[in-house]
Amino acid sequence: MIKGARNFKRERKIEDMEDGETGFAVPWAVCMLEDGDVFINSKYTIHSRPGGTVVLPITRSGDDYEVNLNIDYKFSISDELHSGFGQSVDDMILIGNIEDEPKPEPKKLTASEELQKKIEIAKQNEAYEILPSLEAELDLLTDQPQD
Repeated sequence: MIKGARNFKRERKIEDMEDGETGFAVPWAVCMLEDGDVFINSKYTIHSRPGGTVVLPITRSGDDYEVNLNIDYKFSISDELHSGFGQSVDDMILIGNIEDEPKPEPKKLTASEELQKKIEIAKQNEAYEILPSLEAELDLLTDQPQD
């Protein structure tokens, strides 16, 4: 006799996600190749909430999947496509290339921020002889009206 059989429910797979749906999977559902191509295994279970090792957010958009790799997990880079235990590489879906991701623009420092940075570096390097001129330049700059 089996007790508690009604506590089972059908697992949903990543491939079962509906357009616009966001869910969570285990990070090892992802395979990244040396050339930067990133694949996801469509047969892995998708969950409605994160928990335990289920921390990888995935959103389906039409036939595409958006996967947020900015999680606390060290992804491996592989020299060949692998799909995981008991899975087929036919279940792997190319979701993009890591090199295609836009790089954030470096923040432009203001003149006073650049001088403050130079002052901090001079202090760290114990270059005390240049501090008076840097501080005087900063004073001149900060005393001027800002646009």
